[in-house]
Amino acid sequence: MLHRDNGKLVWLKLRDHTGDLQVAVSQREVDEPAFALAKLLDLGDVLIARGRVMKTKTGEVTVWAQGAALQPAAKCLIPPPEKHAGLHDVELRYRRRYVDMWATPETVRVFQVRSRIVSRIRRYMDERGFVEVETPMLQQLAGGAAARRSSRT
Repeated sequence: MLHRDNGKLVWLKLRDHTGDLQVAVSQREVDEPAFALAKLLDLGDVLIARGRVMKTKTGEVTVWAQGAALQPAAKCLIPPPEKHAGLHDVELRYRRRYVDMWATPETVRVFQVRSRIVSRIRRYMDERGFVEVETPMLQQLAGGAAARRSSRT
């Protein structure tokens, strides 16, 4: 999510389903290949980090990488959106949900809450003998795959 290179110290911010985690990679604490990897990382790359876990003065949980502590897990082939500008275009947010989820952690939380609510409603109804039935939309004119060209044109 974030890559800040301060010369002999590289700061990385990683994000997974549990939240954000900061990783500090010091040239003194890791071997040469691990430090070279830290310098070459791009936003969106998936990384495995090992080391001491502590809190910074500002209270941020940080892993201080040690030894051969960094391993690449996956390379990001398409650059993610610029995080600080945010994703303000509503159309883009709805059409490319994966981009919105990458840029906005609150979107992921909304999806998680919605999923739990729908799951509990389904479980409640199922326990009482209800059957879920998916019905087609009722329309006067066929659309989509069922559409046929009208002979009146």
